[in-house]
Amino acid sequence: MIFPRQRMKPELLDHAPPGTEGVCNARGWITTEIFLTWFKKFIRFSGATRTNHVLLLLDGHVSHTQNLEVIDLARKNGVIILCFPPHCTHKMQPADNAFMRPLSTYYDHAVSAWLRSHPGRVVTVFQISEIFGNAYIQTATMSTAINAFRKCGIWPYNQNNFTDADFISAATTDYYRLI
Repeated sequence: MIFPRQRMKPELLDHAPPGTEGVCNARGWITTEIFLTWFKKFIRFSGATRTNHVLLLLDGHVSHTQNLEVIDLARKNGVIILCFPPHCTHKMQPADNAFMRPLSTYYDHAVSAWLRSHPGRVVTVFQISEIFGNAYIQTATMSTAINAFRKCGIWPYNQNNFTDADFISAATTDYYRLI
């Protein structure tokens, strides 16, 4: 979890899902440094090696695509990074396609439940991990993951899952790359 703060406090992760780690950034957004730290943990968690390749699907965010340390680590550790075309993650990225909407819905329900059980209080950064944890546990199921990859045509692979019209918005950025 990335918190919009200068310094990390352990209590920010109270009641977070098991294994959750937290970092701080003044703006609360991913940076190349934060992504690099996450990527090192991903390599260990996934068991990626030069002989045991792992595929990592990413959007084209600058913290992923313009991060030479990540690219070098990926090559050294057998991680194959595949970035989705611009403006297509809503169709192709499993997390965007089938995970974020239910997570958002469950999160809204968890916030409402927390507010009902704590009358007169407001949700602060110190309650986020607990509330998020409740929503995440409901969302992060094997069936959600399977359905997300199926819906995107990634697994099982379905080359006819989309038409050219589904990716027409990417043509705009491709045009400007050619100029």
